[in-house]
Amino acid sequence: MISWIVASHDSTVLDSILRPSLRFGPGDELVVISGARSIAEAYNEGQARAVNDVRAYLHHDVALLDWARLREQLLTFCQPHIGMVGVVGSWNRALPWWEGAHCGSVLDSRHGMLGTGRGGQCAYLDGLLLATAQTVEWDESYPGWHGYDHDMCEQMLHKGLVNWCLTGGHEMVRHHTNGPRDPDQITGWSEALARFREKWGGE
Repeated sequence: MISWIVASHDSTVLDSILRPSLRFGPGDELVVISGARSIAEAYNEGQARAVNDVRAYLHHDVALLDWARLREQLLTFCQPHIGMVGVVGSWNRALPWWEGAHCGSVLDSRHGMLGTGRGGQCAYLDGLLLATAQTVEWDESYPGWHGYDHDMCEQMLHKGLVNWCLTGGHEMVRHHTNGPRDPDQITGWSEALARFREKWGGE
């Protein structure tokens, strides 16, 4: 059973992209948090309401292309020895992850397929979809909508857990985003990066 947790600031996007693509298995639920000051705040509130041990945190502009396969894969890999599970990210600790060596894949509305398709044990995962069976606390000191995913993956690595990227994410998920990929053009990224380095170190 999965609790699907979504932070949304635009009900039109939620209702036109994610909601029509989302199906529910026995015991699944959808928890939508609107009007939060940050995605970390929204996710903490959402998981406090959630009833299932496995929780999937989704962006509202994600469309699930193969819901049944994705659900089965999340239930398979959200295990006690695994931290975060996602569909695309980096094998190495790159900031941002897309400047590292890519793992997994996703269909992206800007660039088509991102990533190699091959999954496995990894360092960082993109926050468009993150799932876990771990007890987590999203760090609300991250302002806005960036850095939370890198931070959560780093939290898991520091606990001695592995993060896991699913294989073939582009067959299961499309990300309908129009945001820039240049970190210098992403509003709030520099503040999130500064917080990450303050917390975890690095240049």
